[in-house]
Amino acid sequence: WRLNLIRVARDLTIGNANIYLALCYPALIANASLALAAELLGNWLRGVEQQYESALAKRGDGSTEAAKAANHLLARLVARNEWMLFVFNVVNVCSVLVLPSMVITETNAEPLAGAILIILA
Repeated sequence: WRLNLIRVARDLTIGNANIYLALCYPALIANASLALAAELLGNWLRGVEQQYESALAKRGDGSTEAAKAANHLLARLVARNEWMLFVFNVVNVCSVLVLPSMVITETNAEPLAGAILIILA
C-alpha cells in the first residue's frame, strides 16, 4: 500500500478533485493548535502577573506613592495582555468560520463535502 496524496484529496472531497477544499482540513488543524497556543500563552501570562503581584506584596515598603505606581504598572500590564489575547482569539475564530465558508462558495463545492467541512469547523 502506497500513500497517494491525490487519492486522499479525492476521497476527502468525495470524488470532486477540489484541492482547495482538501487544504481546508490542515488549516483547521492549524487553527486548533493556534487556539491551544493562545490558551497556553494566557496561562503563562497569568502566572507572570501572579509572580509580579507576589513580588509587590513582599516588597511592601509602605510608601503609598510607590505602591500606586506599581499597581498602575500592573494594571497596564494586565490590560495589554488581555487585549493581545482577545485580538488573537478573535482573528483565530474568524478565520475558522470564514475560511471554509469562502472556499465552499468560491469553488462551488459539492453539498456533502461542504457540509462535512462546516461540521468540522
